[in-house]
Amino acid sequence: MSSFRLARLLALREQQAKAEKIRWAQAERAARDAAEQRQAGRERVALARQELVRNQVPGEGAPGPSVHATLAAYDALDGLTARTVSDDTALVQARARAEEARKPYDVRRRDVEALKRLEQRWLNEERRQRRRKENREREAFINGRRPTESPELTASQDHSTETAP
Repeated sequence: MSSFRLARLLALREQQAKAEKIRWAQAERAARDAAEQRQAGRERVALARQELVRNQVPGEGAPGPSVHATLAAYDALDGLTARTVSDDTALVQARARAEEARKPYDVRRRDVEALKRLEQRWLNEERRQRRRKENREREAFINGRRPTESPELTASQDHSTETAP
């Protein structure tokens, strides 16, 4: 694989990781919204219970609540309680979806990290090879050889020129 292809693959994986992170963040936001909705529902149930208790206690000289008002309050309380139960299940489902959305993001993130490590290793190896080549060329220049000649080749040429008539 060329460095160009590795860079393109890394960019693609980073883009995919960002998309997965956005999906995960949206799922997390939906879970937080469901938790807020559940809390608001619980507060409505608590207020309905307080209202029911307050209406059942007659005041001084005031008649007690009518049967119809009490039944209506109980019906409202039952509806709110049922809604709270559905809010609880919605919250559990939203949290499960958020957890499921996190898994692909984690996989993509680990892929990106592995590709970055590979790219870094590759770049380090290229630098090492380049430094070695520069050092060989520098050493050849210091020793009076052309940089493209190897020491073995130069020695064999010197030896062959001495034996020639």
